[in-house]
Amino acid sequence: MLPWDDKLFNKIKNTLAKYTKRAYFVGGCVRDLYFDKNTNDFDIEIYDINENDFEKIAKSLNALGCGKSFFVYKIQNYDLALARTEKKIGNLHTDFQVKIENNEYKASIRRDFCMNTIMVNIFTKEVLDLHNGIKDCKDRIIRIVNYDTFCEDSLRVLRFVQFIARFKLKTNKSDLNYLKTIKINNLTMDRIGVELMKLFEARYPEIGIYYLYKLDLFQDCFGFKIEKQQLYKILNDIKNNKNIVLQKKRFALMLFYLKDYFDIYYKKLPFKKKISFIKNEVFYGKKSDFDLCKIAIKMPIKEWLGIDKNIKQQAKKLGIYNKKLKINYENISSKEEALLCENQAIKEYLENV
Repeated sequence: MLPWDDKLFNKIKNTLAKYTKRAYFVGGCVRDLYFDKNTNDFDIEIYDINENDFEKIAKSLNALGCGKSFFVYKIQNYDLALARTEKKIGNLHTDFQVKIENNEYKASIRRDFCMNTIMVNIFTKEVLDLHNGIKDCKDRIIRIVNYDTFCEDSLRVLRFVQFIARFKLKTNKSDLNYLKTIKINNLTMDRIGVELMKLFEARYPEIGIYYLYKLDLFQDCFGFKIEKQQLYKILNDIKNNKNIVLQKKRFALMLFYLKDYFDIYYKKLPFKKKISFIKNEVFYGKKSDFDLCKIAIKMPIKEWLGIDKNIKQQAKKLGIYNKKLKINYENISSKEEALLCENQAIKEYLENV
């Protein structure tokens, strides 16, 4: 829901009302209404105000400039921005020439996808849908607003992929062919990483990963290419097991299934500290009772990335789904002795299950 009764919103609205009658909720907060999603972050795009007055408004609201060169200020969970057009003037993601724009249609052209162009007037609640974004949300389709401006920010290619993964969207052939022409090698790994994490944590990561492959982005994102046959196996594994794996580890599923490549892309990924635990995870595959007990020494099986429906049932029967297998290492002085101790303890445990 949009925050019509929120105290801070009404303060913002009343302040803006002294200067304009054209200010709109825009972007994800409006789109999510049509996807039946809740959001706590709200973007407001403002018209008919000059830069100096906007700075005065921001100061009166104690809003902080989070992109002043782009006329953007932030106050708590609200982003306030003057409507603008942007023109690419360099290779960096900040290299844009920005100009204030007071025509809603011209300002909307700078946006990425039609579903993100829906506008709701904060004073009248009137909906302005200049690019049929509402229909796209209802039809679950993602369409590019404008080819001429879309390519100016190559990060949008990855946003396309993670939106598909989050909302299970369809696309069209012409947009897909166009996206294949956009290179992302000008992006830093940190910026790529932010979008990849959104993809991995999405509800349908297997669909997003498929489109990464379809757009030939594996090399730029992970430092290697993947064969179609291997990809389909991984996608199937992710689809079948994503809801069984512990929530806090779910983002690492694809990386876990690609562990054979780990030494290659581990050095490349920007979030390698967050995924460093994968190095200690046992390889995925069929596991005997003994194998599961070995894993359970390190963690309850419910926390293991390699879990699936069959292994879940197997672990529950063994009593190691919710708890670790305790080993007494008293008087152990070497790794070899520890290994023998573990093997003996597992053997005795299985005999008594």
